[in-house]
Amino acid sequence: MDSKINFHVKLDEERVPEMIAWEASDSGMTGVKPCNAVMMSIWDPKENTTLRIDLWTKEMLVDDMKRFFYENFMTMADTYLRATNDEVNSKNIKKFAEEFGKSIEAEITILISGQGQRSEVKGHRSQTFGTPC
Repeated sequence: MDSKINFHVKLDEERVPEMIAWEASDSGMTGVKPCNAVMMSIWDPKENTTLRIDLWTKEMLVDDMKRFFYENFMTMADTYLRATNDEVNSKNIKKFAEEFGKSIEAEITILISGQGQRSEVKGHRSQTFGTPC
């Protein structure tokens, strides 16, 4: 049985993502779904390193990116535990994520209360291939 995951990325003239969408044959959803950011890590067994593709659109706001990272750290702890059964280090990852979450929560609270401004994430894209993480 095959399973497919497809990403569709529309770039502007400077090769910055304007639109990102995805679809997966096993997702349980029908059709292409839009998103504002993708972080993908792929293990290359031949090179013994992680390949990464990080993309985000011009519409991705800084506070949304901070929450995106927080949620990735939290789920990374769960994935690490399932993959390794290493409860100690899974808890360490989760502890880091919780501290990170507290830090960004304070920043986001200031933004929501009107004391700060929401702004776009600068740079919009990053692609790293064959670089150890």
